[in-house]
Order: sequence, then structure tokens, then C-alpha cells
Amino acid sequence: MAQDRGHCLRFGAIGEKFHRQLSIKVASSLTKSGLCVEILYAPHKRLTALLLNKELDGEFLRNPSYGKQVKSVAFMISPPIMTAKGVLVVEDSPYRKQIDRVGRVMGYVRGTNWVMDQVSDPTRLVAVSQLSQLPEMLRKGRIDGFFINEVSWQDLAPRYPTLRAIEVSDLSAHIWLRHEYADLGERISNIVKQLDLKALSQ
Repeated sequence: MAQDRGHCLRFGAIGEKFHRQLSIKVASSLTKSGLCVEILYAPHKRLTALLLNKELDGEFLRNPSYGKQVKSVAFMISPPIMTAKGVLVVEDSPYRKQIDRVGRVMGYVRGTNWVMDQVSDPTRLVAVSQLSQLPEMLRKGRIDGFFINEVSWQDLAPRYPTLRAIEVSDLSAHIWLRHEYADLGERISNIVKQLDLKALSQ
């Protein structure tokens, strides 16, 4: 057990409302299965730095493309904690279903790795530290749209009735764990398989 190593496993997660709820649910399931778990909430970029410096033992809710940044220190556990759609949020206007993104300025939350696969010119991306900044930037015309996962958008959407979301990607959110804990991979994978997250997804 983790306690035998002399410490609790320290996982990172971002502090947005849904991410907190989901991370607590996952941590609770790990704890009930005998693994001592702590959660540190911080922005994506900070969490990546901590993991690379081995100040975290793993992270919750990161997608497969995260491996481009952390594969030297961590591995991805399957199955995913959850799956969702990646969406592009734009003004409610007569865009085509798949909006022409060439030459447009798109916003995203710094550290959201899947976004890089959606654009051909990274210089047209504007990174922010807080999700709440993006709708206001769009309304003020500073960006033409922004990328977000559908679950986070559902939380924001009621406040922005003139904005709409266009599906652009299939996403999956996983636990990433440091290589030193590879012997726990199968055990954590089996715990993830037993998670019941329906109440949080509604």
C-alpha cells in the first residue's frame, strides 16, 4: 500500500468546480481501496512543472496527449475516468457546423493539450489561466472563439445564451502516475473501472 512507502500519494488536479468534484470522487474511491491519497489543486502549467520535478506522484483528469510533456516521468492509466467532447464555443451566428478556423484567433486554458491538435498555426492561439476569462474575451471581440470540454461548458453556458458550442473532438480524461509507482497501475486501473460517475455527469 502507499502507506508502506512512507507517504500518501499526492495527485494534482485543476480547481474548476467539476474537476474538483470528480477528483474528490476518484480520490475517495482510491482511499476506500486502501491507497492514501492527497489532492493539490493548481493551474495546468503549475501541475505539469510539479509532476516533472517529481513533487507530485500523479495527476487526475489529463488526456492522452499529455504524454508529449510528461512521458519521461509518468504513464497513463486506462480506462479513462471519463470521456467527453471537446467543443469550440463561438458567437451564436450562422457559422458552418465545422467552423473555418484558419486565420482566426482562438482562446484556451493554458495546459489544455488537446487544443494543439485543432489548429494549424499555434500563434493564433491565446492562452489564459482561468476558464472564466474566455467567454468575456469572446464577447469583447478579443478572440473569435475558444476551446473547452463539454462538461465545463455546460457549467458556463446558462450565463452566455448568445454563445454556442460546436463539437470538434472526442476527449478522454485519465489518471497519470509516476513510473516509480508502476506496480500500482493495475490496481488503480481496476478501481477506475468500478467508478460510478453518472451523478456527476448529469
